[in-house]
Amino acid sequence: MVAAGIGTWVRLPGLTLKLTANHSQVGDTTYTDLESSARAAPGSVALEATLGTRVWSQGGGRGVFGEASAAVWVRGRTALVLSGGRYATDAISGTIAGRYLTASVRLRTSAPRRLTIRDATALPHRGADGGSALPAVRMEVHADRGGLVRLVVHAPGATHVELAGDFTDWQPLALVGRGNGVWESVLQIPSGLHRVNVRIDGAGWVAPAGITWAADEYGSEVGIFAVP
Repeated sequence: MVAAGIGTWVRLPGLTLKLTANHSQVGDTTYTDLESSARAAPGSVALEATLGTRVWSQGGGRGVFGEASAAVWVRGRTALVLSGGRYATDAISGTIAGRYLTASVRLRTSAPRRLTIRDATALPHRGADGGSALPAVRMEVHADRGGLVRLVVHAPGATHVELAGDFTDWQPLALVGRGNGVWESVLQIPSGLHRVNVRIDGAGWVAPAGITWAADEYGSEVGIFAVP
């Protein structure tokens, strides 16, 4: 199996635009897709749309595909979601091209614990002397050709640093301290755009400085980075 992709995105006030190109090969089936997407979250509404085309294919079919969804949050923790579209054949997941239309209710069991910090991403924590400190929280992303990605978080004075992202199924992952406020983890992360937040000493989840930010479906901010 071979999968490779490249992408770029633009973040405007209230709107995130993304353009990607992906090439996949599974056995004798191979294809290349161009895909664009847009996401907007005005107030209590989250809108997403994707439009793509299979520009080259051998055994994977051709054509245009697209999906759209709308989520409307009511009463703070309940959202009504309507989505539909046409998806292309995906040899990696084993799905065949088709159409769908769904309506659902999304429940949020607890209020988001993320903090929205817009300047230097300063996160308060309790220092060793019992006083309050404001260390800068910054992330670096280093990808190599072997598919491994080293995520480095700079959090001076922190005693415990965690991250959670779509590549961890949003389960907290403790980072390893390297001294001088540097914490890191090396993970196998697929190519494409990914979302991540960090947590310092058990406080709230934040979008770290050093990478792009965007609004998530809960109205909080989340960090975004790309893996080639």
